[in-house]
Amino acid sequence: MNYLLLFLYIYQSSMLSIFTQIMPILLAEHGFNYEQQGLFSLVAYPFFFKIIFAPIIDLFHIRSLGRRRSYILPCTILMSFNLFWQSSLDIQQNYLLFCLIGLFNATFLGMQDIAIDGFAADLCKKSNESSAHILNMGYTIGSSFLSNFIFHSLNKYQLCSLSTYLKMMSVFGLLMAVYLFLKVKEEPNSQQIKKLTGFRQVIRGIFGNENLITLSFLLFFDRYGVAPIESTFRIKLTELKFNKAYVSFMDTAILPLKIAVGFVYHKYFSKYNFEYYGYVQGLRLISCLFATLTVFLVDVVKVNDTISYVALFIASTTWWIVFNLTFIVRGNFQMKIITPGYEATTLALMNSLGSLGGKTGFSLCMFLTEYVNYYCFACFALVAQLLFTLKSIKLYKRLYHVPQEKYSIIRQNLKSE
Repeated sequence: MNYLLLFLYIYQSSMLSIFTQIMPILLAEHGFNYEQQGLFSLVAYPFFFKIIFAPIIDLFHIRSLGRRRSYILPCTILMSFNLFWQSSLDIQQNYLLFCLIGLFNATFLGMQDIAIDGFAADLCKKSNESSAHILNMGYTIGSSFLSNFIFHSLNKYQLCSLSTYLKMMSVFGLLMAVYLFLKVKEEPNSQQIKKLTGFRQVIRGIFGNENLITLSFLLFFDRYGVAPIESTFRIKLTELKFNKAYVSFMDTAILPLKIAVGFVYHKYFSKYNFEYYGYVQGLRLISCLFATLTVFLVDVVKVNDTISYVALFIASTTWWIVFNLTFIVRGNFQMKIITPGYEATTLALMNSLGSLGGKTGFSLCMFLTEYVNYYCFACFALVAQLLFTLKSIKLYKRLYHVPQEKYSIIRQNLKSE
């Protein structure tokens, strides 16, 4: 396994978790309403619009640093300094400034993500590894262990504040940057491309590729219905006074299971590939139904603590298994259809739209929950997701059987002058 990639993805997921896991819960604890939380969720949007930077990152770089390090290094360093600055701010007194710094960090994180995905494609192509599996492990450790256990559990007992966590991530980022600069060398790009010609052809290739566009928009909508439930689940638990330390410990306890999903899938179930992705999405729908029922049992039915925590464990375990499975199945297919030389652009297009769909669903939920009953909204989202899943099963199968060359965004090699 490529441990450099693993640590890069751990760092990246820990950074992203600041927007997706840590801050939403802290804002809820500090009394910020759903509308204010929805406003903060907009801070992360530059990360999900990273496709804007992808062709530039593929085509332009500093020769002495290499294609990927040219962006990973400066973005990591800038984020580290920003995090250190953020760590000195009181979020209640400096809410807007905190959001502004977060906006810059989300932009740098998006650019770094593109470069790391391209770096992963370059390295895993040589070693014949699954970058989706490495990414899944990194994101699991970063979001579940560092964000949930290290922060939320210790924060519950006032052993780790937000300021301390941000400083830790700042130091982690700087150490990664130093290691990348001193120890990692990239092979020079063998493709010689006229930069401006290449940029224009990439843009035309993206919009002219019907299969890639269809797949990208399917990925945009495949989480639109479940994302509001997935994203607000932790916030609702906070509102219902669940023991935050227990919730974090539970997520950490099932961490080996999350990682094992990748190993088990590749060893025994890899024949169930992207052709069956629509059915896997159906499983995700069921996991979100469990999550909604858990919140409903505690909030409305008022079940006792034992039943509520058992239900929470079942909901979390089911959700994580299915989430990791969809992540790996989709990631493996995406790595197969990338355009050589333009790996970052191809991956960024699919990942950006997929993540953006989930994020807009979450933001919409945050804004509307102030005016619409949460459970009515959840039911509507689940029904909409069910209809989409039933419709998309055949589309995913058709896209799987499309020849790989039909996904290429470049029809011919571009020669340098």
